[in-house]
Amino acid sequence: MRNFLILLSLVFCQFLNAQSKGTLTGIITDKEANNEALPFANVLIKGTTIGATTDFDGRYTIQVPAGNHIVVFSFLGYKTIEKSFSVKEG
Repeated sequence: MRNFLILLSLVFCQFLNAQSKGTLTGIITDKEANNEALPFANVLIKGTTIGATTDFDGRYTIQVPAGNHIVVFSFLGYKTIEKSFSVKEG
């Protein structure tokens, strides 16, 4: 019974945690090269350790906590770009 209560508590905490996060997804392309994808570019949430690297098609997905954030896009040889966005709870 004790193990069941611990498991139930963990599941409930995960549910609460999931309600306060959002998903940031996108594709990074180079507009000067016919919108070719930029594979292995860095995508980071400024001031955190949350980030990802784009896949071969330039796609990325990041789980982000609710609030106002700045996403930083960087790629070797390119200018670093910062964009602000917000995630609402629920």
